[in-house]
Amino acid sequence: MPVRNRFTAKDVFVIVARLMPTRSCPRPRRRFCTALTLSLFAVIAATGCDQVSGRLALNRGNRLYSDGRYLEAVSAYEEGLAKLPDFVAGHHNCGLAYYKLFRPGVETPKNLAYANKAAAHLTRYLDENPDDTRIVSLLTTTWMDSGNYKAALAYWEDQLKEDPKSHEVLVILANINKQAGDYDKALSWIRKRIDAEAQTQGKVDAYMDIGKLELSRLRNPDVVGKERLVIADTALAALQKAAALDSKDPMIHSYMASIFKLRSLAHGSSWARVVEDAAWRKHLLRWRDLTKAAEAETDSSATAGNGAKGG
Repeated sequence: MPVRNRFTAKDVFVIVARLMPTRSCPRPRRRFCTALTLSLFAVIAATGCDQVSGRLALNRGNRLYSDGRYLEAVSAYEEGLAKLPDFVAGHHNCGLAYYKLFRPGVETPKNLAYANKAAAHLTRYLDENPDDTRIVSLLTTTWMDSGNYKAALAYWEDQLKEDPKSHEVLVILANINKQAGDYDKALSWIRKRIDAEAQTQGKVDAYMDIGKLELSRLRNPDVVGKERLVIADTALAALQKAAALDSKDPMIHSYMASIFKLRSLAHGSSWARVVEDAAWRKHLLRWRDLTKAAEAETDSSATAGNGAKGG
């Protein structure tokens, strides 16, 4: 971060006043003092002009942003920040304006440049305001929507250093890797989350996330043969562990039924496919029974509650 000037304009004027030549000064010294005085006045004037013109440009940017004229707004913001590079609110507003210009999914150099500019200004703002969760979320979205997964991962891995067991950060890291198509790394982060979870439900949720992740991969028709079997077995192993921890959650069996059905596609018309279909029906029925039991329990609790009120 640049070092700020420790002198105020008043301090400089005092120094200038003391340097003003007097009649008692020898002529050469008077000429030197006069030249130095004029130079200092020029510095003060230039500094003051930069401050004023910089703020005027930033205010112009705010008006243009409010009018929806984002391209003109970023130009005004950049002009102001060139003169006031440490004005953090300017970086915040400039980053928002660049984000408004960015269009997710449009992979032109110009559009990606908008995303990079937005990220650069928002990052500069977060240097001074690291707890602004709204901007953290927007910055992460900007990176992911522009395909800059490397920057997103670097940021969140750095956040994880502060709390290596952070549930939120581990979930985000898994999701970034999933969106980037690095499924093995995504699985690695979910497994770290399982190790970090202190509560049983937290572990169940994490195991189910493995099941959901692998289920999404199995829906890709290009995943065939041995690869399909490995993915399905990874999901089933995780879901079996979830079921061992929570035997009454119907969604676990719903996912298992879907995975067995998709796993069967690896076998073509062989006898193995018949076995997979049988497993699919078994878990589908288990899901149905658990869902009915949960609904009955809910209805019973509601009836008991109404009876207590009536009494």
